[in-house]
Amino acid sequence: MNQEIPRALFIGNGINRVAPTAVSWGSLLENLSQKFNVDIDLQNDLKPFPLAFEEMLIGQKETNPNDMLKGMKQHIGHILTEATPHPSQLELHAKIMECGISEIITTNYDYNLERSIISDFDSQKKQLALNNQESKHSLYRGYWVEGITVRHIHGEIEHNRKISGTNN
Repeated sequence: MNQEIPRALFIGNGINRVAPTAVSWGSLLENLSQKFNVDIDLQNDLKPFPLAFEEMLIGQKETNPNDMLKGMKQHIGHILTEATPHPSQLELHAKIMECGISEIITTNYDYNLERSIISDFDSQKKQLALNNQESKHSLYRGYWVEGITVRHIHGEIEHNRKISGTNN
């Protein structure tokens, strides 16, 4: 009674750093700091990037933190969309998608993994989406891409799921 243990691959942002259009956390935070006029110390090499992001949220006084978070996420999406590499530059991503593991969990907001094997993924995204009704918990959402489930656990650049007639 040998049952195969399901395997999943966890992918962080390191794979995106090999693309020529890569955006570093440091430059992303600098851009956010300037865009939202939040003065925080980004020169401290010992400060983790997530802490700097949190400081931006709580450091400004003019905007509701929830509105600020929404605005920052939209701006991050805009920056990452502009930096999206051409599918021909996603060779490493394609190798990951073709490695034989059928469940990939990523912290990346972009769709580079999906686009590495379906170049027009953006136009097929809605049809490939799993659990379309889920708008809050990213772990339950995903995309079924040529037999592989890809889940963006921190969120997505732009998801197109609808609940109660509104885009979330």
